[in-house]
This record gives sequence, structure tokens and C-alpha cells, in this order.
Amino acid sequence: MFGHAWYHLWFLYMIIGLYILVPLIRVFTTYATKKQYHYLFILYFLFGSLLPLLQGVLILVDDRLKISFSIKELMGFAGYFILGYYLFRYDLSHRVKKWIYVLTGLSLVFQIIGTFLVSCKMGKANESLYGNFRPNVAIQAVAIYVFIKDYFINKDFSERTKRIIILFSKYSFGMYLVHDIL
Repeated sequence: MFGHAWYHLWFLYMIIGLYILVPLIRVFTTYATKKQYHYLFILYFLFGSLLPLLQGVLILVDDRLKISFSIKELMGFAGYFILGYYLFRYDLSHRVKKWIYVLTGLSLVFQIIGTFLVSCKMGKANESLYGNFRPNVAIQAVAIYVFIKDYFINKDFSERTKRIIILFSKYSFGMYLVHDIL
């Protein structure tokens, strides 16, 4: 309907889709128990992250091993959207946070070594382990969110720091839209 967006403007289509899903997501987040959130995240991780990674690995081995199974509503950014709400709403234990940071370190090592090995096998640079929905990227995103929540949210900032944050917040969307021109 709208055609292809300039390569960095894909976000606009995605955010429109998320806004369309917000009423459905709000119903889930209003009534979901913590256990139901965990069930959703397990499904999201399996079908939205691990299965696509497995598909990418199988295709490297043999093109005929392509898995064609997806749940687009579950695989999209809605999972990250709901995960962000969950992480904001519930505090994680110190033990869980420690595991998140350990897994983040391991995922970075996996990402670097895996990218090197896949790139060598393909004979050119391969960024498949940097995809938005790869398990390593999801773990890293959670770690960044948890870190920012713990060390920056609800902290007493000086008035000058608050003004700087508000200034950048005010213009960040505009900067995003035109940064490719620069």
C-alpha cells in the first residue's frame, strides 16, 4: 500500500503496527498473571527467536532444510513491547539480573565468534547473528533495559541533567528521521 520505506525508516511502519495492536496488548497486560507473561515469553523466545536462528543455521548446512513456520504477530516487535512493560512493572531479583548479565557476556562472545565463523564459511561478511530477534540480541536488549532501569530511572538528577535529557527527548524523533541525510 505505501511501498518500501527508505532503509532506516522501517521503524515507522513497525510502530504503526504496534499502535494498532495496543488495544489487544492492553487487554493482555491488564489481566495477565506473572505466570502468563512467562508463558508468552517462552513462546516468543521459541518461535520468534530460536526457530529463526535454527532456520538460518540449517540453511547454511543445506538449502533444502528450510523451515517455513512463523507466527508473525508473536514474532514481531510486540514481544519486545510486552517484555519492556513486564520489566518496567516487575522488579527482577538480584540473582536473575546476575544471570542476565552473565548470559549477555556469553552471547556477545557467541555473536563475535559466530559471525567470524559464518563469514569465513560464506566468504563474505555475514550479519545474521545481529538480527533484531536473535536470542543473543534479545538477551542483550534485556540487559540494557535492566541496567538503565536500575541505574537511571527514579534517580535524582540535577536540574541541568534533566534539561539535557528533556532537550534530547524533544528532538530525538526528528534526529532519527533526518540522520541519514547527514
